[in-house]
Amino acid sequence: MIRDIVLMKQFNINTVRPSHYPDDPRWNGPTAVRLAHQREPGREIVLVANPSAAAVQGNVVCGFGGSVSVWNPETGEIRGAGKRKPGKAIAVAVPADSARFVVFEPNDRER
Repeated sequence: MIRDIVLMKQFNINTVRPSHYPDDPRWNGPTAVRLAHQREPGREIVLVANPSAAAVQGNVVCGFGGSVSVWNPETGEIRGAGKRKPGKAIAVAVPADSARFVVFEPNDRER
């Protein structure tokens, strides 16, 4: 994105449509949480990592939708979170020093 901005400034462009980067996940909750997004064939995966000493709860908001599930990497538990339209929040609770994966499957594949 920085490279895009530098290129636009070189050509005297002073307006940017933010819709060009709609898929970046957002976290609405305590700021200690870290997010990472990975795209795989047929699914979008958002890692929600909580490095703090306290449990956190918040919402992941992304520009993609479909069938959503929350995966616990420590136990292997997969909890279905229903279907979501792009931009709708998914509530996620993450224990201290732990993480969760929020998985979006736009093609509604069966596991």
